Amino acid sequence: RHSLRAHGINDRWSSLRQIMEQQCRITTIFKRADGHSLHVRKATTAEAGQRRIYQALGLEMNPGGVKKIIV
Repeated sequence: RHSLRAHGINDRWSSLRQIMEQQCRITTIFKRADGHSLHVRKATTAEAGQRRIYQALGLEMNPGGVKKIIV
């Protein structure tokens, strides 16, 4: 919270959690022509409040990156 306060973000932990819980990770499964499945997992786009927190903490806005797995 010290780092956030330095950037003018004075929210309580409960408020911060509420802001951050709106961003989630989604897995989409595609059927391939060869019979296998392609699983793509990525985070939803960060909203304004989330972007502000990520920027204040020096974090990427796409947590976890994009994962692609062929099953």
